[in-house]
Amino acid sequence: MGSATRDGPSGKERSRNVLPGQSGDAQLILATATQTYEVRIVPEYPVIPEILVTLRPCNGIQVTLQPRK
Repeated sequence: MGSATRDGPSGKERSRNVLPGQSGDAQLILATATQTYEVRIVPEYPVIPEILVTLRPCNGIQVTLQPRK
């Protein structure tokens, strides 16, 4: 992931602040949802670290969305 810009096919600079192959839609959806909902981790679901180049939960993290008050 980089933050530099490079000319796109139209000759205009384009942002490179997204992972390769992604347009950033998931970040936009998550940012919009967190304005309305509070994300809470499901307490019964175990978070097991998975060893990679970076650490992340092995099976993801289960959460629920609660309307904000």
